[in-house]
Amino acid sequence: MCKKFMTVVEAEYFLADAGRVNGFDIDVFEGALAFAFSECYDVDIQKYRDIFDMMISDLDHCFQNVAAANNSDDPYAMVQALKQVLIGGCGYHGDEDTYNDLKNMNIIHVMDRRMGIPITLSILAIGLCQAQGWNAQGINFPGHFLMCLEKDGERFIVDLYDNCKILEAKDLRLLLKKMLGDEAELSATHYETCDNRETLLRLQNNIKYRLIDVQDYQGALKIVMQMCLIAPTDVRLNLDKAVLFSRIGQTKAAIENIEIYLSSNDLDNGDRVEAEDFLYQLKSSLH
Repeated sequence: MCKKFMTVVEAEYFLADAGRVNGFDIDVFEGALAFAFSECYDVDIQKYRDIFDMMISDLDHCFQNVAAANNSDDPYAMVQALKQVLIGGCGYHGDEDTYNDLKNMNIIHVMDRRMGIPITLSILAIGLCQAQGWNAQGINFPGHFLMCLEKDGERFIVDLYDNCKILEAKDLRLLLKKMLGDEAELSATHYETCDNRETLLRLQNNIKYRLIDVQDYQGALKIVMQMCLIAPTDVRLNLDKAVLFSRIGQTKAAIENIEIYLSSNDLDNGDRVEAEDFLYQLKSSLH
């Protein structure tokens, strides 16, 4: 993969290259940087790599000190070192006052402002940990993205938005009920790990939904088109494109994408019926 893109066009090539490799092999920080660059194309992109590289070096140094002091290099020492660098040293924190601000979903703005939301703070942390060779992955927890650190069978789930707090089962249960309501019950599927492609898709989905909320359908469509670069075989994105094309009056493009979506063999009966009904409505509108 081409890693050191310097222009927006090269960033798109990077994302397209990422769409052809295993999701675990994608550089999650560079992926987030590539997405952010399309909105901040006038910045010095290397500046953010240099900052990130300095954080990698600081984390390595800090971890050596923590491991020596605790006589252990277990995941707990990793979390403590990460907390010292990301929060103590750099001052990153969650944005509670303007949580839905789109700047919180753009890694360039996050690095400038030193604050973000769970997904962007987690991307920074996952990128730093993976650069150390640690087994760090995202967790697609409902409504609140988390990180998992694992070594030698020991597994810690970390909430970067809550000052690198290590979450126990009771914490996850409370968080789930906060996100989904008191009737929600924790299950193993809620804290399954995801690869870097899935992490980046969740990041962009956050942006897409907020643009849809303010009826910026053209902007949301641009986000989905970028998502297609790193996930070219994900037919769910064809459904997204169909809906958004229909919202901006491009009915033929909407029909083309809903037909691609319906060609998938992985749809359940409910999804297929809904999509066929949508296709019928689209075709009827042409007459």
